[in-house]
Parts: sequence; C-alpha cells; structure tokens
Amino acid sequence: MTRRIFVIGATGAQGLPVCRGLTRDGAYSLRVLTRDANSERARQLAELGDVEFIEGSFANEDNLRKGYEGCWGAFVNIDGFNTGEKTETYWTIRAYELAIESGIKFFVFGNLDYGYKKSGYDPKFRCGHYDGKGRMAEWMLSQRKGHSMGTAIFTTGPYIEMAVSAGTPMTPRTVEGVVTWAVPLADGAIPHVALDDCEHYVRWLFDHPDRSDGLDLEVAIDHITYHDLAKAFQKVTGKPAQFIDIPLATYFEHLPLKGTVPAGYNADPNDPATMTFLQNFSGFWNMWRNSGGNKGVIQRDYKLLDEIHPNRIKTAEEFFRREEEKRKSQGLPSIFETIEGGKLGMILKLTEDGRKGKFLSFKRVSLSDPARPPFVALSYVWGDLTNTLPLDVSGQITQATRNLHKILGRLSESHFDELLWIDALCIDQQNPHECTSQVALMGEIYSHAEYVLAFLSPASEPFSLGLDYIEATARDTTIHSDPPISPHLTVRDLNASDKPLQDSLIGFFAAPCAHGFLDIPSEINGGLTIYTATLRMKHLVDMLIPRKLYTEDFLAAISLFRVRHCSDPRDRAFGYFGLRSPGLDIKSEIPVDYTVSVADLYKNLAVALIEKSQTLDVLSHILHESSIEKRTDGLPSWVPDWDATIDDRYHLTYTERTNMTRHCCASGDTKPEWRVQSSGHVMTRGLQIAVIEATAPGYPSIIPGSTLGGKKIINGWRQLAGLPPLSDGPPRENGDAESHRERIFEDALSGGFTSMKWAKGCFEYSKAYQAWLEWFISAEGSLAKSCKQVIQDFDELIRQTSERRRFIVTSDGQIGFGPEAAKKGDVIVIIPGGKVLYILRMVEVEDPDCEVRKYRLLGDAFINGAMAGEKVNPPTSEFTEIVIV
Repeated sequence: MTRRIFVIGATGAQGLPVCRGLTRDGAYSLRVLTRDANSERARQLAELGDVEFIEGSFANEDNLRKGYEGCWGAFVNIDGFNTGEKTETYWTIRAYELAIESGIKFFVFGNLDYGYKKSGYDPKFRCGHYDGKGRMAEWMLSQRKGHSMGTAIFTTGPYIEMAVSAGTPMTPRTVEGVVTWAVPLADGAIPHVALDDCEHYVRWLFDHPDRSDGLDLEVAIDHITYHDLAKAFQKVTGKPAQFIDIPLATYFEHLPLKGTVPAGYNADPNDPATMTFLQNFSGFWNMWRNSGGNKGVIQRDYKLLDEIHPNRIKTAEEFFRREEEKRKSQGLPSIFETIEGGKLGMILKLTEDGRKGKFLSFKRVSLSDPARPPFVALSYVWGDLTNTLPLDVSGQITQATRNLHKILGRLSESHFDELLWIDALCIDQQNPHECTSQVALMGEIYSHAEYVLAFLSPASEPFSLGLDYIEATARDTTIHSDPPISPHLTVRDLNASDKPLQDSLIGFFAAPCAHGFLDIPSEINGGLTIYTATLRMKHLVDMLIPRKLYTEDFLAAISLFRVRHCSDPRDRAFGYFGLRSPGLDIKSEIPVDYTVSVADLYKNLAVALIEKSQTLDVLSHILHESSIEKRTDGLPSWVPDWDATIDDRYHLTYTERTNMTRHCCASGDTKPEWRVQSSGHVMTRGLQIAVIEATAPGYPSIIPGSTLGGKKIINGWRQLAGLPPLSDGPPRENGDAESHRERIFEDALSGGFTSMKWAKGCFEYSKAYQAWLEWFISAEGSLAKSCKQVIQDFDELIRQTSERRRFIVTSDGQIGFGPEAAKKGDVIVIIPGGKVLYILRMVEVEDPDCEVRKYRLLGDAFINGAMAGEKVNPPTSEFTEIVIV
C-alpha cells in the first residue's frame, strides 16, 4: 500500500516539482491543501495520479486535521508572503504540533535560511520571509526529543528560474538589445536553486527517513555571481547579456510596488511586527551581497548535495542549456526571444496570483461621527454561497464566496489601499440582531461612501472585446445605413475581421433569433441566455430612472428582481429598505428584523402593502404555476412567496401582466376589507360571479416564435367558448349569434384589460387579432414584414393574458383566463379593493354549523366584461363574508 503524504504549498512554484517527485513511480499518493481545487495549478497536480484535494487554508485547524488524517507523511511549505512573518510563526507551530497530534510519521518542512542569525544578528540582514521560516526550522529540530515523529528540513533559496521570469526581484530586461540584470548584488552571489532538482531532494528525504531525520538539507546549484550568470546566458544563447550593479535605493525606485507596502501581503500594515517591502528586501539583497564564494553569510555543502543528487544542475550554464532544450522540444520561443518580446512567464505563484492574498482587518466607524475616515462601499454579486474559500479577517478565518475572493484579488493587483465596506464581511451574517441593525443603515452607508465600487462577474470577460465594438459602432449611426455594415469594418481601431474580436462577437450572438431575441443558454453567462441576461440589465436600468414605476412602488420593485438569488430570503424585502426613494420606504410599517421568520415577514409585508396602497394588488403576485418551486413553508394562500424560483422569460410576462392589472378596476371604487386573524386566515367579503365549468391549457410554453401546437391551442379555447374549430384561416362567421360570440372571444383573449395599445372592440384591435391569429395557426411561423410589429405586439399581449394560465369557461358561459391550477368547481369572485377577479377553491370546514365559507386563493383571473367594475354595478350587488386561509 502506498504511503500518503499531506502537502501544504503544493500549487506553489516549489510544490509542483516536489509533488511530481513524490508521485513518480507511484511510491506515494498525495492529499493536497489548496484554496481553489479548480485552479490551473491544481489541475496540473490532478494529472499526476492519486491526488486528493482539500479546499481550505493552512490557517485553519480543522483543515489541517482533515489533511493529516490517515497520512504517513507531510510536506509543509507555508506561504510566508501570504501571512507575513508573525502569522507564519504561529501557524507553523500549529501545523507542526497538529502533525504530531495526528500521528504523522515523517514531517518535511519547506524552509529558507535564517539569515539574521547566520549573520550574527546583524539587523541589516533582517529579511522577514527568510527569518520567519529559518527560526521555525531550528525550533522544530529542537523539539524532536519530545515525540516520535521524524523531522527533516528542506532549505532552498531564490530559484534560478526567477532570473528569467516576470515579476521577481531579479527579472531581466533588454537594454539596446542586451539582456540586462540590474540588481544591487555587487560582487556577491546567490545560491540559486533549480526547481527540477527539488523533485529529487524531497523524494530522497522521504525515502531515507533513517538518515534524513534531524537533517537540515540546504540545497543550491552554486553560489552564482551575476557576472557569471550573464556570461553563461551569452554562451548558451549567443545573445549579449550583462549585469549592472545598482544601489539599493535605485533598485527600489524602479519597482512597481511601493516600498512601504507590507512584504507579507496579508500582514497588517499597522502591526509593528510587519516588515515593509523595502525593509524585507533590503535584508534579502544584503544577504546575497555578503555571500560570495560560499564564504559569507549563506553557505552550502555542495559535496553532500553531489552525494544525494549526483545528476543535479551544478552551474548556471547547465541550467540555461537545459532550459533552452526544454523550450525547443515544446515549440516555445527561446529564452532571449521571450525576454526581448516582454513575454516572460511567471514562476512564483505569488506573482501569478498578483499578490492576491487578502489581509483584511476591521475598523469600527460611526456614520454620525464627523471625523469618520473616508471609505468605499463595494457592490457585487455574492455568488454561490455553498462554494466558498477561507478568508482571514483580523486573524479570524471566515468563509467567503469565490466571487468575493476574485474581487479582492483584483483590488490587490491595483494596490487598492482605502477603507472598504463589504456587506458580507462587515455584517455578521450569523447574527440576526446585527443584520437587523446594519441592514437598516444600508442607505446611509452607501450614501456616505466616497464612491461605490461595482464589480461584474469575471465570467463576462470574453464578451468585453465584442461589447466594446458594439458600443463603438453604436456611437455612429451613419455606418448602419445601406449598404450593410462591412465584415471588415474598422471602428475606433476595432477591426471586425480580427479573429479575437470575431470570437467575442460570435460568443455573444451565437444563438438563433426568435422574436428578435437570443435564446441559447450560455455557460459564460451563468446559464442565462443573452435575452435573459439583457432583461436583467434592463431591470437595473429601470431602477435608475427617477419617477418610473419601479422607483415609486415597492411592490413593483420587489417583483422586478424576483429572479435574483438572495443569500437570506428576508433580504428580498429588507434589501430595498435602504434605497432613497420615498415610494419604496415602508420601514415604518415593517422594521428590519432578522429574527422574524421568513413566512411571518412575507405575511406582514403583504398586509402592509395592502394597507399602504389600499388595493389588493399584492394578490396578483401569488404564483402557483407548476414550473415555480416554492421555498417558504407556512405561508397562507394569500401571501406571495417572494423566494420562489421563477425563470427569466416567464418573469418578464408576469411583471408585464401585473403592471397591466394596475389599470383595471373590477371591484369599482371599493377599498380592502382585510382582517388578518392570529391563525393567518383573513376575514373579508366576496362577490361570487361565476363557477368554473371547464378549462383548457393556456399559451404554449415553448420557444417564442414557434407556432407548434398553435392551432390545437386556439381550437381548444374555441371549443370551450362554443365556437367551431379553425381550419387554415380566420374564422367564418355564420349568423349574428355566432358573430357576437366571436367578438366576445376576440375581446377575451386580451384579458379584458382596460389599458392597452388598441381600444377593445375597435377596428385596429380586430385587425391586429386577425393578423396574429393567421400567424399563430400557420405551419410556417414566419412573420410577414408588413405586419411583423403588429403581430409581435399582439402576441405579447396574449402571452401576458394566457401564458402558464388556463382558459376558463363558467357555468353561465363567461370566458377568460385564470391561474394554472384552476379547475371545474372553483369559484370566481370579486373582493373589495381588488382590481381584478380571483379564483378561490373551497376547503373543508371542520364546523358544519359555520356559515362563513373558507377558501384557498389560487390566484387572479381575467374575465371578459368584468374588469372595469361592470359586475359591481348597480350597488345592489351582494358581497358575503368569506375566509381565505
């Protein structure tokens, strides 16, 4: 059975070759701790064979115990540039102690030289990311008598690959065609390490625990001066190279990072223990300046290294030669071509990540304090709450979504150094009382911020180039005139013939058009079609326009974003309370309170909306369709489940339909009589106008534009309406009675809405209906150019009335549309304050002597001839007491 090794630091520059060496020939299997098991480096590790991944952080004891469990050995190389020296010290101790606790048999620690001690504690040699490891290595070896775990130290140094990589302390550049290393090394030397050699050394340590236990194996190629490095490069490549010694001050002036930033990118800049970049790397270069000839501060036993690894790389020339051969075999440019072209790769994971490690610390501020420091507020999509990675905040590990990690990485890359308000972190999401107080302040927080940083998902990046082109072409309308736009048209330096731009545009528009929209789901858009993604952007735009419905009416606003995900279902209400729009402010009726249950909040919200608006508009937002998954238990039938899932396409139809119902007045000028009982039941009055006799499926929920089943659907409706089926054309009228019935049917299809593009019963309405009907029952499904817009407009009207609804006919011959769950025997009623009609289903009454009937609300209904108050006039109409459960 193979021995299993737990590896911390596997995705780092050193970790990859170490893992390669361990898995070679199947001698060891691996368990790897990583922040992201889907990263490119993690995928490279997965190809090595028996490799198990644990997502987490070394700064988490549960992650460490889980990693060690059942393993024989451990290789631990903690990222000191992540933590900083102080935090690295603590977690190195805990990693070592937990390995002993977990029964690890052999422990190898990835180390660097303790330069401060080796120099005789001369402060000019203090280098935090070296001393932090070296100090701990000595401590580990001093602890060996107290336990049975074998311990070996693997001490490396600057990788020689860093001398030909981007973003390192010794990255070269070309000066007038000459490859140049301009670093403050003087006549010193660096004991460079070849990463490929690490593969052999660490494998040797695990293979020979009897000899390596207690050993500090300090490795290197050689102590290499940079004059020798340049000569070796020139000899191998045939290209000119040079070393220029520069003062330390000059060196730091030309670095992209400020010398005052923390050397450990997660280290607290306000902690006196934190070394700055300048302090740390001054010590770094002083070590090498004083190590020439293997006689100074840092020394190596090359005789021992030759014994352990006879085939090791021994000179810079040998390294460059192997590197050139490797590049040639892989079809890559030579080292010189890569340097000259400014296309050096990145060898340090620190650099690849763009110093993405995230140190965060809390600072308490008061919004009412005039002296409060300026801050920036972050606006972003949280993302999948089940897919998180650990994040260190003030020394405490919390879980944050991948979206937030990516955002913090981007901010780190841009050297963002301002106070940042992040709702997911600054509000304790597990504390309902804190959520209650903080969410109520959201409007104040955002309005007092210096500015708001809004982040889009990184998944949208492939579309950026194409969208730039679309935006550029939209600025100049003249290029869209006949003849059509050329496929090679260049607009503002964006050439449509360039393949990257073409790929981006194709990715954006790669879908067949139906009703003029793009309807193929795209993985890059999180599974959304371009059509639905555009709709979601439209919602945001709608909320930005003053005095529009969605900025003045809370019910419209909450319905607008019903398709969005919420980490807490209560945020579907509380999330709007901070918006500075008088029409959306119902905080006085519904206080922010995260201790209240979701069901109680939604019930209280429904009552508040009824009382505030003096209408029953909220009842039209109750959706019982089969495609909608309800997620909130314990709701009365008259309360919308705002957390129910709803797809984008139907959401558009639903929001347009509910907006249309605002113009109806089925109950005349009556006001709501809505008395909520402690049980959640409602006492009100109702006027029963009919009983459903039969129903038929509504508008087919198929791809828009397709008329598959159109004739079958319309004939089903006509049959219930007492009309003959259609053949291949518009209906032929036979007699006045049938003609009258056709008019009623024609009017009923629009839901009897009182506000629409065409006046009901007018010639234009009939003409639009006939054009739509001819298209709807046609086998071709194509739209005639002459009436394309009319048909599309009328079709949208029919959809709003009938999609995912039922065509209904009552026992007395009335027709219209109701909720999908409606069936024979359900009653149609008018309720005071309701602008539309409602479908109720009687429930069994426990008390047979109770005269008040109890009903379950199924949803709203549109009945022809009842939407403008016709049924409540004259005032002799009799309303009776009813209970809605």
